[in-house]
Amino acid sequence: MFFTLVGFSLASLSAALEISSGAYAQFREGGFPFNDPTLLRIYFFGFWFAFLGLLCSLIGVGSKTPLRFKAPALLLVLMLLWMGQAMGE
Repeated sequence: MFFTLVGFSLASLSAALEISSGAYAQFREGGFPFNDPTLLRIYFFGFWFAFLGLLCSLIGVGSKTPLRFKAPALLLVLMLLWMGQAMGE
């Protein structure tokens, strides 16, 4: 149960980083320039939060919790989202 909860918490952290970075880019004058180091750092941390969360949630799949299948699915979607955004950069 602990690993599933940690995985879901990291998924929430990664999703919050995704939403807040998008909001910051909208309100920042001119947005982010191409290959901006700050944006690339956000991509790095967002991807690694999702990756570490996926590892933790896969360890916790054997537990009998409601999040055992939802956390890995959410984290896979977040990892694909971070990779897609990084490739679009």
